[in-house]
Amino acid sequence: MLIDIMSPYSYLQVNTKMISIFGLNVATYWAELLNIYSRVIKKKKDEVIQANGFFTIDRDYIKSRTSLDISDQVKCDKVLVNIGALAVDVENPNHISISLKRMFEILSEDDASAIAAIQKQAKSRKGTSASSAETKVFMIKQNLKKAIDSADQDLQKAFSTWIDAVMESKNVLTKAAVEIFQRTVENYSTSKQVKLKIIEIATVHSYRDAQWAINMYERDSKKPGTFIGVQQKQNVGIDPNSVF
Repeated sequence: MLIDIMSPYSYLQVNTKMISIFGLNVATYWAELLNIYSRVIKKKKDEVIQANGFFTIDRDYIKSRTSLDISDQVKCDKVLVNIGALAVDVENPNHISISLKRMFEILSEDDASAIAAIQKQAKSRKGTSASSAETKVFMIKQNLKKAIDSADQDLQKAFSTWIDAVMESKNVLTKAAVEIFQRTVENYSTSKQVKLKIIEIATVHSYRDAQWAINMYERDSKKPGTFIGVQQKQNVGIDPNSVF
């Protein structure tokens, strides 16, 4: 216990010059990225080289180490991208690459006007606001999907798709809500097909509450020949004069 508390791993060394240029949050975030990068290189150097320097980070882990939530991390990403010290995968914002050379150049700079120019570059909003918002939404979705606890791949995928649908409808969703939704669906039936149908209904209608989807499922399942969650038109019959 004492060795864990006193271990260097339990501490974070932050560059004071970086604090003065970019602020404490960015300096703290960069320090933790360096820690992660160092461990990744030791264990998976070949993989990082093959991925052109990119490696995957865990945003929850970074939060536990730095107290920087997703919103704060996205802001730090924006600053580091603006100054050329960070690259973020467009399809997966948790997949990043850092430029030690670029940061070394910045921290080696002593000219006041040059530092002021770097600070201005760091605050640039050009072409970054939309991508930052998209990155934040993506990471929120990823964190919510971690709350899904299912060994069945089909159900896992269905729950994930449901999260995407609810988020895209601008509804607020929390990990607790995801857990309650899954628990409600799992407790309702032992049939995998029934569970998938309920999740499908909730996905189509962007329901946060599984009970709404269950109610629709029960209502529609009583109607022979109906498609679950879809209104069926009345059978108007066949015109006897029709020619086939």
